[in-house]
Amino acid sequence: MFFSIVIPAYNSATTIGYTLESIISQSFTDFEIIIVNDGSTDNLTLSICEKFKMINNDKNITIISKENGGLCSARNKGIENAQGEVLIFLDSDDLLPEKTLENYYNIFQSYDVDVVQGKLLNFNAKKQWKSETYEKTISFSHILDYESEDYTQFMSLCINPCNKAIKKKFILENKIFFLNNIMMTEDHYFLNLLNSKNPKVFLLNQYTLMYRRDNPNQSTNIWKPSYLKDILAVQKELNHLLDIKIKDAYYKRFFDYEFKKFIFSPIIGMRQREMSQYCPDVLDILKTIPQEYKDKYLDFKLSNIKTEKELLKALKKIKFKKIFKDGFFFTLKKINKIKNYYIKGLDWLYSKLLGKKRLNFVVFMYNVLSLLIPIKNNKITFAIRPKDKLKFLKEIKEEVLSRNQFAVKTLLAKKIGFFEDLRIVYHLVRSKVIIIDGHYWYLRGVIARKNQIVIQSWHACGLGKKFGLDIFEKNSDEYKEQLKHHSSYSYTLVSSDIAINAYMSAFNLKKEQILTIGNILSDRIINNKKSKEQAYFELGIDTNKKLVLYAPTFREDVGKFTNIGFFQPKIDFEKLSEKFGHEYIFACRIHSNYKDVKLPNSVLNLSQYDEATVLSATEILITDYSSIVFSFLHFKRPIILFAYDLPIYMGQRNMYLDYEKYFPGYIVYNQNQLSQAIEQVDRIFDKEKIQFYWDLHMQYCDGKTAVRLVDFIEKLIKREKL
Repeated sequence: MFFSIVIPAYNSATTIGYTLESIISQSFTDFEIIIVNDGSTDNLTLSICEKFKMINNDKNITIISKENGGLCSARNKGIENAQGEVLIFLDSDDLLPEKTLENYYNIFQSYDVDVVQGKLLNFNAKKQWKSETYEKTISFSHILDYESEDYTQFMSLCINPCNKAIKKKFILENKIFFLNNIMMTEDHYFLNLLNSKNPKVFLLNQYTLMYRRDNPNQSTNIWKPSYLKDILAVQKELNHLLDIKIKDAYYKRFFDYEFKKFIFSPIIGMRQREMSQYCPDVLDILKTIPQEYKDKYLDFKLSNIKTEKELLKALKKIKFKKIFKDGFFFTLKKINKIKNYYIKGLDWLYSKLLGKKRLNFVVFMYNVLSLLIPIKNNKITFAIRPKDKLKFLKEIKEEVLSRNQFAVKTLLAKKIGFFEDLRIVYHLVRSKVIIIDGHYWYLRGVIARKNQIVIQSWHACGLGKKFGLDIFEKNSDEYKEQLKHHSSYSYTLVSSDIAINAYMSAFNLKKEQILTIGNILSDRIINNKKSKEQAYFELGIDTNKKLVLYAPTFREDVGKFTNIGFFQPKIDFEKLSEKFGHEYIFACRIHSNYKDVKLPNSVLNLSQYDEATVLSATEILITDYSSIVFSFLHFKRPIILFAYDLPIYMGQRNMYLDYEKYFPGYIVYNQNQLSQAIEQVDRIFDKEKIQFYWDLHMQYCDGKTAVRLVDFIEKLIKREKL
C-alpha cells in the first residue's frame, strides 16, 4: 500500500461524498482511505460513508468510529491505523484534484524526500481562485533549500497539512503527531513540529488540494471562547519549536490573520463586561510572544500591555475609533447612494433602495391592499415564475377555462419595479384562489386573506427526494427563513397516501389541508401517451430498435467548480452502443436546469421533446433519483436506477424512504453493472413489483387530477356563498 488517506468526519454529510469521489477518481489506485467518524450526531455522515464503502467494495476503505475528540484526535487515530508508506490528510469538505496521487507518487519515486508539498486552490459554489501564499512560495518544482528564502516562506506560511504527502516512517520515527483537544491553530503545532525535524521537502508546482471556502458547517465559522485556550496552548508549544529564521515571517502571518480573525475582531465586537471576561486569556497569549514581534506587527496600543486593566482600556479605545471611522464612511456612502438614486428614476430607486427590504414592502402592500380591496369571488390566479411559464399548471388552467364560470388571470412578473410589484400584489389580493407550483416570491411571508385559497400544486409525484422545509434542519435559521416561503398555503395535493406525512412536514400543513387527488404531471403522461409506433414516428426513431432513455435528476454540484452549465453523463454510451447497438438505440433527457448535455453522435438528445411522447417510446428507463421514475411506472416497463453517486446525493438532499427498498427499479452503481442489467433486462424485470410501486406512490393518479382539483375549488366557493 503506497498512500494512506486520512479523513476525519464530523457531521459532514453534505460534503464528504464529494471528497471521497475525488479520491476514487484518481488515476493512481494504490491507496487506502481511512475515514475516522469522530462521533457524528447527524445520523447521516456514517451512513453515507458506509454506503460509499459498499458501492466501492473493490477499494480499500476503512471506517473507524470513535467518541468525539476533535479534528486532531481523529487524525492521530488515522495515523495509528495507516498501512500505507505515505500519509495524506484531507478534511471532509476538501477535494483532491485530478492526478494528485500520480504526481505525488512520481516525485517519491524520483527523489529521496520525506515530504512533497503542493499548491492550493480555494473554491466555493461559484468560483475557484489561487492562494497568493502558495503561488509565491512554489513558482517551480524543486527540492527545498534550507538556506534559501523559500525556506522561510514555506516554514512560516504553508501550514495547511492537507496539501502535502508525508512518509509515514518519518512521522513515526520522529514521534510527530497532532495536539489533541485543540481546534484552533492546530495546524501550526503539527507543521512546526514536522519542520523542526528537518525533513527533506520537495516543493511541487502542481495543485494538490482544493480547499472549500463556503462550508456553513466549518467549525471555525462560529467563534468560541475555547479558541483562546487553544491558541494559548499552541503558542506555548511554538516557543520551543519555531526556528529563529522563520519567527519574523510566522508572527507577521499570525498577527495579520489568526490574531485579527480569532482574537481581536471577535473581542472588539463585544460589550465591555464580556470584553473584560476574555482579557486574561488574551493577555496570556500576548505574553507568550517575543516583544520584538509585538512591537513590529501589533497595534502600538496593545504591544506593551502588562495588565488586564491596561488591555481593556486599550481595546475600548480601539473600538471607539473603529465605530467612529465606520460610521463616518457609512454615512458618506449613503449620501452618495441617495444622490445617484435621485438621478436614475423611480423603479431603479425602488429596487436598489429597498434591496432585501423589498420583500417586506411587498408583504406590507399585500396587507394594506387587503384592507382596501374586496376579493373577487370567481377569480382564479395562476401565479407562475418567469422561467416556468405554465409548465406545471397547464392542465389545471385548461380545466378551469372549460367550466366557463371563473375569471382567470395568469400572473407573470415582467421586471423589477414599484409599479410591477403593485400590479402583481393587486391581482393576488383580488383573487379568490391562487394556484402555484413551487416557491413563489411574491407570497413569501404572506398570510392569505380570510376566505382566500392558496393551492400549492407541487409538480413532483411519488415520494422520493426531500423537498420544501424537509431539506433543512428543523428550527435552524435556514428552516425559519424557508418557512416564510410556505406560510400562505391553504392546500396541497398528493399522489398517494404514503406521501401525506411528507407533504405535511415539507409545507407545514395539517392533514386536512392535504388533498389526495393525484398529481398534475401524471395527468399529462396518462392523457397524452401515444402508441409506440406513433411516438417513434414523432421522434424520428428507427422502429427496428428499442429505445433506452437516460433521464437523470439535477445535480447541484455540476458547474460549481467548472463554471460550465453542461451535464456530462457518467455513462460510457459508446461502450453500450458498441455492445447493444444492434438491438437498442440510446437517448438522453436532461433536467431543465442544465444548459445542454455532451453526448456522442450515436446518442439522441430528447430533452426538448414532449415528455409523454418520449416515455411512450421508451422501452428501458435509466434514471437515478428523478421523479420521472414515478411517471414511467404507468407504462409497466423496465427501470434501471444508475445510482453511481448515491453517497453524495444522500448528503445533498436525502430521501424520505430507504432508496434501495422503496425506489422503483433495479439498482446499479457502475458502468459494468449497468451493462449487465441491460443484458439481463428480461430476468430483472418484475411486472408485479412495478405494479406494487405504482400502487404505493401513484394510487390516486388516473388522469383526472385536474378535474378533481377544480371540482374541489367549485365546492369550496359554493359552500362559502351559502
